[in-house]
Amino acid sequence: MTETTTLELRLEGEGALADWVDREMVSGEPLIICALSGGMESGLPSVALACELPDGKVFFAQTSLRLFLAAADALRARYELGVGDEA
Repeated sequence: MTETTTLELRLEGEGALADWVDREMVSGEPLIICALSGGMESGLPSVALACELPDGKVFFAQTSLRLFLAAADALRARYELGVGDEA
């Protein structure tokens, strides 16, 4: 699968999902995060997130490893965490 999902990072989580407050939310387990070598059309690695939903469907999203790591760096900086620090 090479189609990627747009990654929208919202550093302030409070109210970040307000547009969806009236929608039914479901959660699934486990949330799997995996790296896919050559997952991008360019041949660069991607990151996939997937989980099985209660109705048996599977949620799947994919973005570039570069964007995923940039998001992680932004979150780390927002909360002033170093690598290995406890959140």
